[in-house]
Amino acid sequence: MKEQRIKLIGKLLHQQGNTARAFVQYMDSDREYTAGDKLYMREAHFVIAIGPGEGRTMSEIAREMNVTQGAVSQIASRLEKKGYVCRRKNEENKRQIIAFLTEKGEQFYTEHQRYDESMHRQMDEIALNRFNEEELQCIFEYEQIMEMLLKEEALTRHLTEKSKN
Repeated sequence: MKEQRIKLIGKLLHQQGNTARAFVQYMDSDREYTAGDKLYMREAHFVIAIGPGEGRTMSEIAREMNVTQGAVSQIASRLEKKGYVCRRKNEENKRQIIAFLTEKGEQFYTEHQRYDESMHRQMDEIALNRFNEEELQCIFEYEQIMEMLLKEEALTRHLTEKSKN
């Protein structure tokens, strides 16, 4: 019984690796959301992070997206060139840059929200048809444990490398 569970855990870990690679590929590929205009998923998430209205500081966007300030600046530059975003200095705090959606960015935001809702409905339907509540809770707990272990491993490596320098 224990051997079967160990084999199943091995298969699960292998599948997680496959899923992680598929996710990275998904995030790194561009899509044509509107005719003739392709955006990478990270660019789409940047637009979503700003949202319509008053805009957001680059720091807020970086925190929400869990990326560096440099990464956010690069994404913002690409989206400015494509006409989705504009950036301005904060009048109250000149060190802050605020990103806003242009009209094109707001149109994309609306379209992408519809796309996300459709994808979420599809994923929900698959999960609801395949798993009961208890099984979904087990999957959720397993994912939390894996996230914690991976973060601990990354932190340990970071601290080990830092102590060598």
